[in-house]
Amino acid sequence: MLWFKYVSIVLLGIQAWRPKYYFASLCSLFIAALYYALSFPRLANHSVLEFFTIAAVFFGLAWFVLFRKKLFPTPLTPTIFRLTLISIYWYAGFHKLNADYFNLQTSCAISINDLIIDFATQTLELKRNLVLKTLIVATFIVEMIVPFGLLFKNFRKSAAVILLLFHTYLSIRVFADFSSFAVFLLAGCLLDFSDKPLDKSIIRSFKIYSSLVIVAVLIETLLTVQAVPKTTSTIVHGLIYTIGVLFLFISIFRTETIAYRISNSQRVALLCIPLAVTIWSIRPYFGLGNTANLTMFSNLITEKSRSNHFLIATNQTKITNWEEDYVEIVQMPNELKSEKLEGYLLPKQELAVLLRYYATRFPKDKLPAVLIYRGKKIDIPDLKTSAFAEYKRYYKYVFFRRIPKEGPCPCLW
Repeated sequence: MLWFKYVSIVLLGIQAWRPKYYFASLCSLFIAALYYALSFPRLANHSVLEFFTIAAVFFGLAWFVLFRKKLFPTPLTPTIFRLTLISIYWYAGFHKLNADYFNLQTSCAISINDLIIDFATQTLELKRNLVLKTLIVATFIVEMIVPFGLLFKNFRKSAAVILLLFHTYLSIRVFADFSSFAVFLLAGCLLDFSDKPLDKSIIRSFKIYSSLVIVAVLIETLLTVQAVPKTTSTIVHGLIYTIGVLFLFISIFRTETIAYRISNSQRVALLCIPLAVTIWSIRPYFGLGNTANLTMFSNLITEKSRSNHFLIATNQTKITNWEEDYVEIVQMPNELKSEKLEGYLLPKQELAVLLRYYATRFPKDKLPAVLIYRGKKIDIPDLKTSAFAEYKRYYKYVFFRRIPKEGPCPCLW
């Protein structure tokens, strides 16, 4: 979807250097929403959140352009940002409260923090298990405790600094796209949304930030075309992006926000935010999909027979058997080896969704496979014409990822 990338870059440039051109902002938001809508609801974890956030911002900005007044009351706007960010972080940590995340052999803390682990063990000569335990504890502090500091004026900027440092590391590792969403929410937690004129230093900082975002994307694209190793290109991309974030937040940290009183009815209305994130995020425990709900890098298993969460026993909470009606993938055709499904279990209805996708990718090729279903080994001449390709409309609304066949759950997206 290169058209999306380059049109977005042009619109971002217009927004950066002509902030009053609302039309460019509306177009940018509309194109981003369209991009996500083409794959909705089967989007990656943070992309679902971005989609709904983009829709809310688009609606709010359009309302302002049309009627010259704010859709969301000023006292509520920063609180909306804070509650959204806190809810997202909290559930990202909550899913990690499982035995395999605390397993020092399989924990996702290993794959995400391999650079820190190597530096600490080789350079500082620290014990690997000690480093891992520290990183695991730090993860829960950063995701489940620190964000609550955003609710309190005395701790707000300190909490933001810790979260920005966390995302600086993630940006360099490869997650600058997700970090940019966090940066947007963090900025909303700190900015003053009153009617007083916006500080010119923030406008200048936003211009620099936006320009460096454009540079980061273009340089990463160039390095990819030049076949530079992905590790190198993502580090360069992340560093350039992080410099832009630094410029942006130096100005934001200098601003002082006005404290507003929030009525009891408004407080009740604000509870809709954590409630919505909760409903979206806890679906795995009811058998309604085990991905695209902040379960990424959590080592979480939600099968009835071997749920690994410390607090939720899914043999008592599941309302469907969809996840348990699975196929074991023994062998896939050469065209699909990159899917890395062999040796894993996959819910039968998720396989049906994938086969619809594969049918569009390989309309003329036969896709032979070997599967085990309900204890019976099946040699299939062509997956596209098999009984496993039977599809029902509701399948696309329930998103499953591959499930490890046995043992602890490895680190999966």
